[in-house]
Amino acid sequence: MKSLGNIESFNAFFHQKTTHKLMSVASFPFESLSTGDSISMKMYWVILLPGNPGLVFTGNPGQSFSFPSSLKASGQGWVLAFCPEMVNGTGLGRDFYMFNFFDYEDMETLEINDMEQTVLENCFQNILAELNADDDDLTSHMLRLGMGQLLSYCRRFYDRQFGNKRLRTSELIVRLDTIINGYLADATDLKLRLGPPSVAWCSSQFHLTPNYFGDLVKQKLGISARKYIQTKVAELACSLLLEPQNSVGEVAVQLGFNYPNHFTRFFRQQMGVSPLEFKHSKKMPIFAETKR
Repeated sequence: MKSLGNIESFNAFFHQKTTHKLMSVASFPFESLSTGDSISMKMYWVILLPGNPGLVFTGNPGQSFSFPSSLKASGQGWVLAFCPEMVNGTGLGRDFYMFNFFDYEDMETLEINDMEQTVLENCFQNILAELNADDDDLTSHMLRLGMGQLLSYCRRFYDRQFGNKRLRTSELIVRLDTIINGYLADATDLKLRLGPPSVAWCSSQFHLTPNYFGDLVKQKLGISARKYIQTKVAELACSLLLEPQNSVGEVAVQLGFNYPNHFTRFFRQQMGVSPLEFKHSKKMPIFAETKR
């Protein structure tokens, strides 16, 4: 594995001089990089590979990366690398929560069309021009503006990709409900080990990272994945509590809560009353229907 621990080692890898200690941009012929070789960077990075479609890979400090051997690409690629210190304590840093695609995995690659590829290439070129310009009082400001524009376009294009996913909203709901119901009905020690269904576990059933899965659910359903899962658990909890033979403790176990007081706290947060108070009310609430 090749490790690039700082901007200087990054620039040495791409055979170029260092003009800024916290960030750099490199343009490279894709054919010059070996597929299958793993690279680890102690920085954030954005890689654009030309093609039809073009591909964008992103990663965070310490994450390893390798181009799959099956990847077919040609032409001039681009890569941006920057240290966390470049954004910490800045306006861009305060907005960085929008760019959680840095936590996505290789399989969640962003695919872009020709127009989007041109937009991103222009962003890389603008940042590179600023890095090579004479330093002045506006240099750091302009670099962060350029980075913010590049990352914002990536966010926009990811949102477009979520919207174009072949998985329709109704299909997502059916699959997610089936996964959650199957988990809660599981008779093994799965719930005992893992507790109630979580975003991480549900996302693994879709073979997606929690961040990507969460963004997809938010885009399709209009609510967070965590809220959707909690609502489904609360719905089942209400149904089970209204069955006379079920005690609060038994319902807690069926839903994966190791301790009844944890279930009571969860239920009160979701429903506004305790499980026992709800059980005595004998009235099933009306849950808001998720858009389909």
